[in-house]
Amino acid sequence: MALRGTLKEFRIADIFQLVSQQAKTGTLRFKSKGKTVWVSFHEGWIVRVEDSRKSSQETICEMLLKAELVQQEDLDIALDVHKTTGRSLGEVLSLRKLLAEEKFHQLVFLQMREALYELFMWDSGRYEFDANSVLSEGTWGRLNTESILMDGFRVVDEWPEVRKKIPDEDVFIEKIMPFPESTQEPKIQRPSRNMLGLPERLIYQLAKVGFPIKKVIDLSCLGRFDGLRAFINLVDQGCIQLSSPLSHGSEPSSKTRRRWMRMGGQIGIAFFYLIIVSVIGASNNWYMLEFGDKRDFFSTPVIQQHIARAQMARIEAAIEIYRLEHSTVPKKLEDLVEERLLNADDLRHPWHTAYHYSRESSDDYRLSSPSE
Repeated sequence: MALRGTLKEFRIADIFQLVSQQAKTGTLRFKSKGKTVWVSFHEGWIVRVEDSRKSSQETICEMLLKAELVQQEDLDIALDVHKTTGRSLGEVLSLRKLLAEEKFHQLVFLQMREALYELFMWDSGRYEFDANSVLSEGTWGRLNTESILMDGFRVVDEWPEVRKKIPDEDVFIEKIMPFPESTQEPKIQRPSRNMLGLPERLIYQLAKVGFPIKKVIDLSCLGRFDGLRAFINLVDQGCIQLSSPLSHGSEPSSKTRRRWMRMGGQIGIAFFYLIIVSVIGASNNWYMLEFGDKRDFFSTPVIQQHIARAQMARIEAAIEIYRLEHSTVPKKLEDLVEERLLNADDLRHPWHTAYHYSRESSDDYRLSSPSE
């Protein structure tokens, strides 16, 4: 089946539905903004999802550690046995009585679902189906494509509301109230997404005052969307009270602290290189007397690289200030000039062309010098 094109022409859901209905076997490759995701199908079932940024095994290992299901030392030994014997990681963990294989499969399915839900958020990019390439199924399991599509539609539809209610996953649990227990006979009623069910009970059991909600979601193995939705329901029902990002002990959230630390480091680097450039500038007259023209001096690649590093550190510091003020990185470097964080010349010095900048997401970007 020849299937390729852009996501503006053909939605991801339509592509998945076509592969599922025709019970195709092969791998769909999606590319967008430097990211690549591979989704393998076997007779219409999803059997493997891989991301170019991090392998599925690396992601699952992170999940195991964050969920506190295994210790780092035990996981390292299990990985060595897995590589040496060829046995699956889940089988090794089970044989060593570190983790039930069913629990490992639960994390495998979670890794696949989380990667797919993120993929459904893409609004641009290219795709291509290769019927001759299928990522090994192994013990990774199988997901029903139609079921994933239904869940994916729900996630995409409700995600803006979820992020609006809980924009920062580093907020802390400030207070825990009694969980409401009904003493009456259950009544038949219309299902509601605000009802307290098994996800809410699991989150409530794991919740502790002072825990960031991200830690509780990691421990629950529910995934970001279902975990955040459960927290929202618990807050709405008065079972849990969350702090604001700046209210816990009058200290900034860990994300904000990390950003300030990063910005401070970048400013320090910029200051260091600016000192070097100042020293170079101060000795420039001596250099010209001894060796010639000033333009030749500043056209030296080594000098340009030193100046460029200082300039990039300054640009990165300005981006961090912009992010703190606007809760997002700028769409283009010229936005920093409009905010009077930089001068127009700062976007080019010491080059004739501007620095390369691309906005990967609202919280991520790429910056490089024209020489790269």
